[in-house]
Amino acid sequence: MAKRPIFLPDIESENNFVKIINIEFQWTPGIAFSQQQKNVKSIVENAKREYNLNILEVSSKSMDPNGKKLSAFNLALNLEKLDIKFDHKFITVESAYQGSKVFEDGGPYIEIYEKGSSEAKKEIATQNDSVLLAFDFFGDKWPNKPYTAFYNWLYINALNQQNNIIKTLMNFDGYSDISFNPNKSINCQAYSCALYVALFKREILQDVISDKNKFLELMKKIEKIYYKSVNKIEKKENNRQGLF
Repeated sequence: MAKRPIFLPDIESENNFVKIINIEFQWTPGIAFSQQQKNVKSIVENAKREYNLNILEVSSKSMDPNGKKLSAFNLALNLEKLDIKFDHKFITVESAYQGSKVFEDGGPYIEIYEKGSSEAKKEIATQNDSVLLAFDFFGDKWPNKPYTAFYNWLYINALNQQNNIIKTLMNFDGYSDISFNPNKSINCQAYSCALYVALFKREILQDVISDKNKFLELMKKIEKIYYKSVNKIEKKENNRQGLF
Protein backbone atom coordinates (compact mmCIF):
# COMPACT_ATOMS: atom_id res chain seq x y z
CA MET A 1 0.00 0.00 0.00
CA ALA A 2 1.04 3.60 -0.55
CA LYS A 3 -0.24 7.09 0.25
CA ARG A 4 -0.39 10.07 -2.07
CA PRO A 5 -2.11 13.46 -1.66
CA ILE A 6 -5.09 14.65 -3.63
CA PHE A 7 -5.78 18.38 -3.86
CA LEU A 8 -9.20 20.00 -3.51
CA PRO A 9 -10.04 23.68 -4.16
CA ASP A 10 -10.88 25.42 -0.88
CA ILE A 11 -13.19 28.40 -1.34
CA GLU A 12 -14.14 28.87 2.32
CA SER A 13 -10.95 28.96 4.40
CA GLU A 14 -9.66 32.48 5.03
CA ASN A 15 -5.98 31.72 4.60
CA ASN A 16 -5.82 28.46 2.70
CA PHE A 17 -6.91 27.85 -0.87
CA VAL A 18 -6.21 24.13 -1.26
CA LYS A 19 -7.31 21.26 0.93
CA ILE A 20 -5.07 18.20 0.93
CA ILE A 21 -6.26 14.65 1.64
CA ASN A 22 -3.89 11.69 1.74
CA ILE A 23 -5.32 8.66 -0.03
CA GLU A 24 -4.11 5.15 0.70
CA PHE A 25 -4.17 2.84 -2.30
CA GLN A 26 -2.69 -0.34 -3.70
CA TRP A 27 0.70 0.46 -5.19
CA THR A 28 1.88 -1.43 -8.26
CA PRO A 29 5.68 -1.23 -8.52
CA GLY A 30 7.44 -0.62 -11.81
CA ILE A 31 8.17 2.23 -14.18
CA ALA A 32 6.20 0.89 -17.14
CA PHE A 33 3.37 3.14 -18.32
CA SER A 34 0.82 0.34 -17.74
CA GLN A 35 2.00 -0.04 -14.13
CA GLN A 36 1.66 3.68 -13.50
CA GLN A 37 -1.87 3.67 -14.89
CA LYS A 38 -2.80 0.90 -12.46
CA ASN A 39 -1.72 3.23 -9.65
CA VAL A 40 -3.72 6.08 -11.15
CA LYS A 41 -6.81 3.91 -11.35
CA SER A 42 -6.32 2.76 -7.77
CA ILE A 43 -5.98 6.24 -6.22
CA VAL A 44 -8.90 7.65 -8.23
CA GLU A 45 -11.15 4.73 -7.29
CA ASN A 46 -10.19 4.92 -3.61
CA ALA A 47 -10.91 8.65 -3.48
CA LYS A 48 -14.35 7.92 -4.90
CA ARG A 49 -15.04 5.02 -2.56
CA GLU A 50 -13.75 6.60 0.66
CA TYR A 51 -14.69 10.26 0.17
CA ASN A 52 -17.13 10.23 -2.76
CA LEU A 53 -14.79 12.53 -4.67
CA ASN A 54 -14.50 12.72 -8.44
CA ILE A 55 -10.75 13.09 -9.04
CA LEU A 56 -8.86 13.97 -12.21
CA GLU A 57 -5.34 12.63 -12.53
CA VAL A 58 -3.21 15.49 -13.86
CA SER A 59 -0.13 13.97 -15.46
CA SER A 60 1.14 12.25 -18.58
CA LYS A 61 0.00 8.98 -16.92
CA SER A 62 -3.64 10.09 -16.73
CA MET A 63 -6.27 7.91 -18.36
CA ASP A 64 -8.26 11.05 -19.13
CA PRO A 65 -7.05 12.95 -22.25
CA ASN A 66 -7.64 16.24 -20.46
CA GLY A 67 -5.47 15.11 -17.57
CA LYS A 68 -2.67 14.38 -20.03
CA LYS A 69 -3.07 17.80 -21.65
CA LEU A 70 -2.76 19.38 -18.20
CA SER A 71 0.63 17.83 -17.53
CA ALA A 72 3.24 20.58 -17.20
CA PHE A 73 5.18 18.63 -19.84
CA ASN A 74 2.32 19.21 -22.31
CA LEU A 75 0.58 22.39 -21.14
CA ALA A 76 1.92 25.34 -23.13
CA LEU A 77 2.16 29.06 -22.54
CA ASN A 78 1.14 31.36 -25.37
CA LEU A 79 3.90 33.95 -25.11
CA GLU A 80 2.11 36.45 -27.32
CA LYS A 81 -0.72 36.63 -24.80
CA LEU A 82 1.87 37.53 -22.17
CA ASP A 83 3.27 40.27 -24.46
CA ILE A 84 6.54 38.37 -24.82
CA LYS A 85 8.38 38.34 -28.15
CA PHE A 86 10.23 35.11 -28.87
CA ASP A 87 11.04 32.91 -31.85
CA HIS A 88 8.54 30.35 -30.59
CA LYS A 89 4.96 31.38 -29.88
CA PHE A 90 4.40 28.48 -27.48
CA ILE A 91 6.66 26.91 -24.84
CA THR A 92 5.66 24.30 -22.28
CA VAL A 93 5.33 25.14 -18.60
CA GLU A 94 8.11 22.67 -17.81
CA SER A 95 10.54 24.17 -20.31
CA ALA A 96 9.67 27.69 -19.12
CA TYR A 97 10.27 26.70 -15.50
CA GLN A 98 13.55 24.89 -16.13
CA GLY A 99 14.98 27.50 -18.52
CA SER A 100 14.22 30.36 -16.11
CA LYS A 101 16.33 28.96 -13.29
CA VAL A 102 19.22 31.10 -12.11
CA PHE A 103 22.00 29.27 -10.30
CA GLU A 104 25.18 30.46 -8.63
CA ASP A 105 27.15 29.71 -11.78
CA GLY A 106 24.69 30.61 -14.51
CA GLY A 107 21.20 31.15 -15.87
CA PRO A 108 18.66 31.82 -17.09
CA TYR A 109 19.01 29.43 -20.02
CA ILE A 110 17.00 30.92 -22.87
CA GLU A 111 17.92 28.07 -25.23
CA ILE A 112 16.09 25.66 -22.93
CA TYR A 113 12.77 27.33 -23.80
CA GLU A 114 13.05 25.90 -27.31
CA LYS A 115 13.49 22.33 -26.12
CA GLY A 116 10.93 19.69 -25.28
CA SER A 117 9.99 19.29 -21.63
CA SER A 118 11.89 16.06 -20.97
CA GLU A 119 15.06 17.33 -22.60
CA ALA A 120 14.79 20.66 -20.76
CA LYS A 121 14.47 18.93 -17.39
CA LYS A 122 17.39 16.59 -18.10
CA GLU A 123 19.69 19.42 -19.17
CA ILE A 124 18.97 21.55 -16.12
CA ALA A 125 19.36 18.50 -13.86
CA THR A 126 23.08 18.69 -14.57
CA GLN A 127 23.08 21.85 -12.43
CA ASN A 128 22.18 19.91 -9.27
CA ASP A 129 25.54 20.75 -7.68
CA SER A 130 24.80 24.47 -7.96
CA VAL A 131 22.46 26.38 -5.64
CA LEU A 132 19.25 27.70 -7.17
CA LEU A 133 19.07 31.43 -6.42
CA ALA A 134 16.08 32.78 -8.34
CA PHE A 135 14.16 32.72 -11.63
CA ASP A 136 14.35 35.04 -14.63
CA PHE A 137 11.56 34.71 -17.19
CA PHE A 138 12.33 36.99 -20.14
CA GLY A 139 13.63 39.64 -17.75
CA ASP A 140 10.81 39.17 -15.24
CA LYS A 141 12.73 38.23 -12.10
CA TRP A 142 11.20 35.99 -9.40
CA PRO A 143 12.70 35.13 -6.01
CA ASN A 144 13.32 31.53 -4.99
CA LYS A 145 10.94 32.02 -2.04
CA PRO A 146 8.05 31.42 -1.66
CA TYR A 147 9.21 28.08 -3.00
CA THR A 148 6.31 27.28 -5.31
CA ALA A 149 5.37 30.81 -6.40
CA PHE A 150 7.04 30.96 -9.80
CA TYR A 151 5.99 27.45 -10.83
CA ASN A 152 2.39 28.10 -9.81
CA TRP A 153 2.37 31.45 -11.61
CA LEU A 154 3.58 29.84 -14.85
CA TYR A 155 1.14 26.97 -14.61
CA ILE A 156 -1.88 29.08 -13.69
CA ASN A 157 -1.19 31.53 -16.52
CA ALA A 158 -0.90 28.69 -19.02
CA LEU A 159 -4.07 27.10 -17.70
CA ASN A 160 -5.89 30.40 -17.88
CA GLN A 161 -5.31 30.41 -21.64
CA GLN A 162 -7.10 27.07 -22.10
CA ASN A 163 -10.83 27.84 -22.07
CA ASN A 164 -12.01 24.39 -23.12
CA ILE A 165 -9.90 22.54 -20.56
CA ILE A 166 -10.92 24.96 -17.80
CA LYS A 167 -14.56 23.99 -18.25
CA THR A 168 -13.62 20.33 -17.89
CA LEU A 169 -11.48 21.06 -14.84
CA MET A 170 -14.46 22.54 -13.02
CA ASN A 171 -16.34 19.24 -13.32
CA PHE A 172 -14.01 17.53 -10.84
CA ASP A 173 -13.85 17.75 -7.05
CA GLY A 174 -10.09 17.55 -6.92
CA TYR A 175 -6.88 16.49 -8.62
CA SER A 176 -4.07 13.99 -8.23
CA ASP A 177 -0.59 13.53 -9.66
CA ILE A 178 0.63 9.96 -9.26
CA SER A 179 4.27 10.98 -9.82
CA PHE A 180 4.25 13.60 -7.07
CA ASN A 181 5.85 12.48 -3.82
CA PRO A 182 5.73 15.24 -1.17
CA ASN A 183 8.80 13.75 0.49
CA LYS A 184 10.86 14.31 -2.64
CA SER A 185 9.30 17.25 -4.49
CA ILE A 186 7.66 20.62 -3.89
CA ASN A 187 5.98 21.69 -7.12
CA CYS A 188 2.87 19.80 -8.15
CA GLN A 189 0.67 20.36 -11.19
CA ALA A 190 -2.37 18.87 -9.42
CA TYR A 191 -1.93 21.39 -6.61
CA SER A 192 -1.72 24.17 -9.19
CA CYS A 193 -5.03 23.03 -10.71
CA ALA A 194 -6.75 23.13 -7.32
CA LEU A 195 -5.29 26.55 -6.59
CA TYR A 196 -6.49 27.85 -9.95
CA VAL A 197 -10.05 26.66 -9.35
CA ALA A 198 -10.09 28.15 -5.84
CA LEU A 199 -8.91 31.53 -7.13
CA PHE A 200 -11.40 31.40 -10.00
CA LYS A 201 -14.36 30.54 -7.78
CA ARG A 202 -13.41 33.26 -5.29
CA GLU A 203 -13.41 35.68 -8.24
CA ILE A 204 -9.91 36.95 -7.49
CA LEU A 205 -7.96 35.06 -10.16
CA GLN A 206 -7.23 37.90 -12.59
CA ASP A 207 -6.44 40.35 -9.81
CA VAL A 208 -3.90 37.98 -8.24
CA ILE A 209 -2.09 36.68 -11.31
CA SER A 210 -1.77 40.13 -12.88
CA ASP A 211 0.07 41.53 -9.85
CA LYS A 212 3.32 39.77 -8.96
CA ASN A 213 3.48 41.23 -5.45
CA LYS A 214 -0.05 40.09 -4.66
CA PHE A 215 0.74 36.63 -5.97
CA LEU A 216 3.93 36.38 -3.94
CA GLU A 217 2.10 37.46 -0.77
CA LEU A 218 -0.62 34.91 -1.44
CA MET A 219 1.88 32.09 -1.93
CA LYS A 220 3.81 33.10 1.18
CA LYS A 221 0.62 32.85 3.22
CA ILE A 222 -0.36 29.53 1.66
CA GLU A 223 3.04 27.93 2.16
CA LYS A 224 2.92 28.57 5.91
CA ILE A 225 -0.02 26.18 5.94
CA TYR A 226 1.00 23.81 3.15
CA TYR A 227 4.50 23.27 4.51
CA LYS A 228 4.29 22.84 8.26
CA SER A 229 8.03 23.03 8.72
CA VAL A 230 9.80 25.53 6.49
CA ASN A 231 13.05 24.67 8.24
CA LYS A 232 12.73 21.08 7.03
CA ILE A 233 12.33 22.28 3.46
CA GLU A 234 15.27 24.62 3.75
CA LYS A 235 17.46 21.79 4.97
CA LYS A 236 16.45 19.78 1.89
CA GLU A 237 17.01 22.83 -0.27
CA ASN A 238 20.52 23.12 1.07
CA ASN A 239 21.13 19.52 0.01
CA ARG A 240 21.64 20.87 -3.50
CA GLN A 241 18.11 21.55 -4.68
CA GLY A 242 16.75 18.01 -4.74
CA LEU A 243 13.21 19.32 -4.37
CA PHE A 244 13.34 21.47 -7.47
